[in-house]
Amino acid sequence: MKRFLTISQGTRRGAMRRLSDRLQSRARIRGTRFARDEDGAMIIFGVMLFGLILAISGLSFDLMRYEAHRERLQATLDRAVLAAASLTQTLDPATVVLDYFAKAGMSNYIDASNINVVAGVNFRRVEATAHIHVPLHHGTFTVFTGEGSSNNTLIAEATSIAQESIGNVEISLVLDVSGSMNRYNRLTNLKAAAKGFIDTIYDASEAGAVSTSIIPYATQVNAGEVLLSYFNRRDSHEHSHCINFQSPDFASTSISTLTELEQTVHFDPWTDENNTYGFDLGDPLPYPVCPGEAHREILPWSGNRTALKNYIDALTATGNTSTDIGMKWGAALIDPSLQPVLAGMIASGDVDGNLVGRPFTYADDDALKIVVVMTDGAHTSQYYMDQNRTGDSFVWRYEEGGVVHYSIWWDGTGSTPITNPSGSYTYCDDWNNGSCEDWDTGTDPEFWFHARSYDGISNTYSWRSAPYGGANAVRMDWNDVWAEIPPEYFSDEVLWRMGSLSSGERNAYENSVDYVGKSTKDSRFDTVCSAVKANDAIIFSIGLEVTSDNATRLRNCASSASHYYDVDNLDIDLAFQSIASAINQLRLIQ
Repeated sequence: MKRFLTISQGTRRGAMRRLSDRLQSRARIRGTRFARDEDGAMIIFGVMLFGLILAISGLSFDLMRYEAHRERLQATLDRAVLAAASLTQTLDPATVVLDYFAKAGMSNYIDASNINVVAGVNFRRVEATAHIHVPLHHGTFTVFTGEGSSNNTLIAEATSIAQESIGNVEISLVLDVSGSMNRYNRLTNLKAAAKGFIDTIYDASEAGAVSTSIIPYATQVNAGEVLLSYFNRRDSHEHSHCINFQSPDFASTSISTLTELEQTVHFDPWTDENNTYGFDLGDPLPYPVCPGEAHREILPWSGNRTALKNYIDALTATGNTSTDIGMKWGAALIDPSLQPVLAGMIASGDVDGNLVGRPFTYADDDALKIVVVMTDGAHTSQYYMDQNRTGDSFVWRYEEGGVVHYSIWWDGTGSTPITNPSGSYTYCDDWNNGSCEDWDTGTDPEFWFHARSYDGISNTYSWRSAPYGGANAVRMDWNDVWAEIPPEYFSDEVLWRMGSLSSGERNAYENSVDYVGKSTKDSRFDTVCSAVKANDAIIFSIGLEVTSDNATRLRNCASSASHYYDVDNLDIDLAFQSIASAINQLRLIQ
């Protein structure tokens, strides 16, 4: 008997729903598990990161190549425009730039149209732009490309501007013209070197841009009549124009126009009774400490190269060495304390008006102040008159037919150092020339000793009762006496021939001469060099065949060891040219 399982329609439907629910539930569980499953996620991230690293590395490599090319381009361009801007460069500036690029194998990166040259009398400015195309090897990076670049090429650009110019330059040229400069053509070589220096400086300057003062020095420095007239002088005279500075004066670069300065007596400390230098009474002084010739005076604040070179050509050498005084004046002529002096000389027409405002202040960034000092030896004695400097002397002067007659007066009261003659001819035997004549014999007689200058035959010495020339004879100031008769010659020749003077009385006049020695002058020089450098002025020093001790002093004076030149005679031109080139320095301004 067959049995059948009968399932109702409702029962079947319920079973189907339950089965469907179970299947959906399982599907939801599997989906949730799948969504939450992280297996393999790092692999995907790593692939993405690796791709990014490759991209950045490629970009970095291209950018490094780009920067290397750009730096090379910029360096080449900088060198090229610097050379082209040099005022000593005689070639066309654009040609110079193009030649630099050709020699660097970079001719394709610059064109003449990209070079701009602007030149003036005292300056040259060169501006140039160059480009180099740098291909990209690792993709396209348009975001990094500059103007004119493509998607696969970067363009590196370099721009450079160089300018050589001399702005406001003030130069003091302190030159040794002592007697030793006559040896071995030293003065001749100095003249050529100094003139070349002037040409180099003024070739690179426009009118009014550079002022040069030339200070020749030996035993002393003659400032000249016009320049010295602006200063307050003690014992002033017009025979010559030197100043006896004191040690404290060298601590400053300035020279006051108000403080009283001791003017140097115009005298010859070397000529004596032995006529060592062929001197005869009435002759010009052979070797005054302060030579009065125009070519031995300071040439202050000139911008005229012809005048400067002509002045240098006229220099002569004689006397001792006082580099300290040369440096003192060299420092003063770039010091702003002398602005009123220069202004006065402009007003009087003695200095060109385009130099108005000089010497500029030390704070003026557009003013370059230079002192160039040269010497061929160490300091030697600087002579000066310590006594009998000024005031009435006991000497009268009368000139007749071109012959000068000097009469020495004694009034019988002992107010002058001349002993009263005894009334006889006792002293005639002591006179080498002339004759003795009687004199007045009153209660207060006057006695005159006549000393006539050499007239081509002999000197005449004699006693008279009146000065030669009578009322027309002129009493001399001591300054005037020493301007015509050397003190030692006066003591041991003229006064000695009177016969009535003791050696002490005679020697009083030659002993009026004193001197400043080497040790003091060395110290003064060191001091003024320090004062110049303290004001940020630049010192170049030149030692021409000097000793090691003097070389050390000059080196210490210079702004640095590289500012000192120790040269042989024939190399002095190289020193001056090197200094001129240093002054005409190039400035890379961009």
